[in-house]
Amino acid sequence: MDWDGIIGDGSRYAALERREHGGRLLSAAFAALSLLAVVAMLAAAAGPWLALDLRGNVQSAAGRTVAARAAGLPAGRRRAMLAAADAYNRRLAASGRVSFGSVDGDDGTASDGEYGSLLDVDGTGLMGRVTVPSIGVSLPVGHGTGAALEDGAGHLHGTSLPVGGGGTHTVLVAHSNVPQGPMFTRLDELRRGDRFRIETLERVLEYKVESVARVPASTPDGGYARLLAVHGTRDEATLMTCTGNGNSQRLLVTGVRVVAPSSAKAAATESAAEGRPAGALASLATLAVGLPAAAASDVMADAPATRHGVIPRRGRGRLEAAGTHGPHRQGRRHKARHKRRPLE
Repeated sequence: MDWDGIIGDGSRYAALERREHGGRLLSAAFAALSLLAVVAMLAAAAGPWLALDLRGNVQSAAGRTVAARAAGLPAGRRRAMLAAADAYNRRLAASGRVSFGSVDGDDGTASDGEYGSLLDVDGTGLMGRVTVPSIGVSLPVGHGTGAALEDGAGHLHGTSLPVGGGGTHTVLVAHSNVPQGPMFTRLDELRRGDRFRIETLERVLEYKVESVARVPASTPDGGYARLLAVHGTRDEATLMTCTGNGNSQRLLVTGVRVVAPSSAKAAATESAAEGRPAGALASLATLAVGLPAAAASDVMADAPATRHGVIPRRGRGRLEAAGTHGPHRQGRRHKARHKRRPLE
């Protein structure tokens, strides 16, 4: 038996298998690096959006904190604060005043000492929060349209305080398209029939959108004061933001008070509008880890199991066990060539 031929033939198969296995490893590494590059590009593209949305979640948390602190106040103090705000609104309506603070200038709060002392839940100037579940908005509401707009929404001085009641019209203002967060960027998506909610101390005020208007960005007194004024005994609220080229317009979304949903339903609609960044980050992490691993696993799955003696036959589409076909067949051919011829 030609053992040298058999062993030599097996060695050639083993060398071939090692070369092909090394090629598969290189292919797996290349595929993994390519997928990592794709994931990195996706992360770079989604990074600004994620950062903006994360800031939005921080603002949502600030709004929840205000609501929690308000709920923690003694019941008697909450009632007294609301009664003072109601009285302020009645005096404001009776005066017929139609002078409002400016969104991008003097917000009018410095000259009104009483205003700053009303509805100050925690001594920081925050009075409540506004939520618009359909566009994922949940912002703390502060006094005036100055510093309050840096981290949330502000109440427009000269309009009714956000405590509701007949003969009131409160106006809340927030920025759009700013790095601080989404704020009121998606306010233009609201349509008639949509709802938003204002929470001040223990009052939950639900408003149904009745009109959406775009007006020139002149001062309220000279331009759109009539839209922000109290209208008879109606209980109204307006959400306002800048829009148009160079903020040349003001977007006014006005709603009329309706019956608020139950606390459970309100909590469900709000939770559905929050928490998106965590899900997006989890998806990116899954892509970053899972895709390269899957690619490597797929390539390695095609690699021959050499420890069990399985090697590929060159030019064939199937695997054969080393030493069972190739060398044996060669051995049989060798025997046939050396078979003794019969004597003549």
